[in-house]
Amino acid sequence: MAEERKKLSKGCMVALIVVGALIVLALVAMTVCYIYKDELVDFGVAKMTDAVSIEIKKDLPEGYTAETVDSIMIEFKAAFKEKKITSGEMQDISNRLQDIMKEGNYTPEKGAEFLEMIKKAMEDDVPSKVEN
Repeated sequence: MAEERKKLSKGCMVALIVVGALIVLALVAMTVCYIYKDELVDFGVAKMTDAVSIEIKKDLPEGYTAETVDSIMIEFKAAFKEKKITSGEMQDISNRLQDIMKEGNYTPEKGAEFLEMIKKAMEDDVPSKVEN
């Protein structure tokens, strides 16, 4: 007597195929993100600086013009790209940015503090400090 093999139901087979496809897509996405991580981070920093620049220019802090805000942001992007900003400084800047970007939380004083924080991070670009 031959042993009968039990076949999977169509629903179970479809579920296995869908799960397999999702796993493959997740692996491809992780690989692409790993390969292009530097470009993705640069893109994120560019969008972050653009957003905060717009917010700050809506209500400029005393002693700043729209042009000085733009030039600070351009210098910051360049310093970040050249890896002159440490990960600790970047985390502090990101935390402050989140605070500023909360709805109704921006004040010109906070904008000035944020710009000073960015300028200080760019001034502190000691080569031994750079983390990868």
